[in-house]
Amino acid sequence: MTYAVVYHSKTGNTKEVAEAIYQSLPAGAVRLYKTTTLQAAPEADVYFVGFSVHNRTCGIETMNFLDQIKGGKIALFATCGFCPVDAYREQLEQHLAVWLPERAEYLGMFLCQGKVSSERAEKMIQKMPQAQAKKMEDMFQRGLVHPDAEDLHEAQKFAQNIQVQCGEAVIGC
Repeated sequence: MTYAVVYHSKTGNTKEVAEAIYQSLPAGAVRLYKTTTLQAAPEADVYFVGFSVHNRTCGIETMNFLDQIKGGKIALFATCGFCPVDAYREQLEQHLAVWLPERAEYLGMFLCQGKVSSERAEKMIQKMPQAQAKKMEDMFQRGLVHPDAEDLHEAQKFAQNIQVQCGEAVIGC
C-alpha cells in the first residue's frame, strides 16, 4: 500500500498536522507533498489531503488537487480557527463532498483547531454581534496553542486508523 500526504498550509498549522501524519505511516511507502509544488497528483493507493478551512470549505489549491485524483482512497485532514466539534466536522464533510472525486473512496476526516492570525481574528470578531464576539475572541485565544502535541498525536491515530481500514498492519506511534 502506498500513501501520499498532500497539504496546503498558509500559516503552518496544516503543515504540522501533515508532518505528524507522514511520520506515522510506513517509511518507504509514503511521500509528503505541498500542493504548491505539484504539477499533477502523484500515484498512490491512499491520499491524505490537508488544508485550512475557510468559509466552510477548502481552498482552490486543494480543490484543484482533488480534481486530479484518478482513483484510490482519500482521507481528509484540516485545521480551522473554530473548536473542532463533531457537528462542525460533519458540516464540513457535507460541504466538501462536492469536491471529492467520484472515482475515489472517501475514508473520513480529521479536524483540529489551529492558530488564527490576529488580523484575521480581529476582522472576524468585528463582524459578530457583540454577544458572540467575546466567545469568538476566547476561542481564538485558546487556538493560539494549536495544533498542540495532543492534536498531533490524534492526527497520527487517525492515520493509523485509516491504515487499518485499508487492511494494513500498524506499528504504534
